[in-house]
Amino acid sequence: MSRPDVRSSWHELAAAQKPGVGVPFYMRVVNRRLGRGIAAVAHRWGGTPDQMTAVSAVLAILAVVLLLLAQPSVATGVAVAVLLEGAFAFDAADGQLARLRSMSSPVGEWLDHVVDAAKIASLHLAVLVHWYRFDDTRGAMLLVPIA
Repeated sequence: MSRPDVRSSWHELAAAQKPGVGVPFYMRVVNRRLGRGIAAVAHRWGGTPDQMTAVSAVLAILAVVLLLLAQPSVATGVAVAVLLEGAFAFDAADGQLARLRSMSSPVGEWLDHVVDAAKIASLHLAVLVHWYRFDDTRGAMLLVPIA
């Protein structure tokens, strides 16, 4: 059995894209396109949607750990941003790959949503802890990440 061509997978994904109504501009233009590229390559190499979700989770965990442990700096900020963008790109890839491979399932969708919720909650908690550890500002400002 031959592997699918990345270019044909890219075009097939572009044609099968979910509507952009209500999707924020950045997610539509950046995250979905990065996810499409990742999904096309993963399709070529036999990747699964759950693997894309797992990579997304690992990248987000690395970003959270970095926020929790590293001193604030430009390098820390850039590293966290790159890790989070990678996490969101792989998150966009999982659904696209599932549609491309006709592997959509309630369990996969559930896993995706649980990982997404955990990423968002842990990121806000990490920002709270980061501010508490490294910023002299106290008081109401620490309630912002929780809100």
